[in-house]
Amino acid sequence: MTFAIKPINLGSGASTLDLDVSMNTHSVELNFDLKQLAVLKTDTGAEVKPSAYQVGSGHQVESKLSFPADKIGGARMLTLILTKVSGIAGRTFTWNLQ
Repeated sequence: MTFAIKPINLGSGASTLDLDVSMNTHSVELNFDLKQLAVLKTDTGAEVKPSAYQVGSGHQVESKLSFPADKIGGARMLTLILTKVSGIAGRTFTWNLQ
């Protein structure tokens, strides 16, 4: 299973921080609700749960995961942690905002 996660609007001043989520596999259905499996951690100590997730399904999924931007203000580094995705202990993605 492969994951690609890319910030869509870092530093834009929008009310949400949106992440483009791409998942691909040939072995399982990708019908995970990442709103329940994701947390965004900042270098300032905040842990933020998603405010929205466009749920997809199938073997190739393109979707969007959103977090409230006001909860991550002042951060210089963001770490997205996905837990318990298809039997895998977790996936981590990090972005430096400087």
